[in-house]
Amino acid sequence: MAEASSSSSLKLVVVTPERRVLETQCDWVSIPAYSGYVTILPEHTPLISLSAIDELVYQNGTKTAKLALAGGVFEIFENVITVLADSAEAPEEIDAEAAKKLLNEGQAAMEGAAGEDVATARRQIQHAETRLKVARES
Repeated sequence: MAEASSSSSLKLVVVTPERRVLETQCDWVSIPAYSGYVTILPEHTPLISLSAIDELVYQNGTKTAKLALAGGVFEIFENVITVLADSAEAPEEIDAEAAKKLLNEGQAAMEGAAGEDVATARRQIQHAETRLKVARES
């Protein structure tokens, strides 16, 4: 069995229903899954999973970058990570004021919410918080 070369890299592709957000080579990727973060290195075993709302982090050389990710699915196969996201934004694409407004609206909606409305408000709050975190850390 051949061992993986230390120069192996990963190809990361992130798409949303509206556009291709990112296509790049990287050394590792950390993706939020519903069961916790999955960190992917070259030669990772094949995997398909649901993604959660949180930041996706990837590194190439000394450059680390992040995306605000809001749900979807991802697949790992033969050093290619394909993320089909409901929403994905790079830090420079995030409107912090709009994210703060959505956060406030989500928090207000949570106060009187019941049933499915609670889950919807929680997702809105988590998405807004993720967007603000990624925008601040850039």
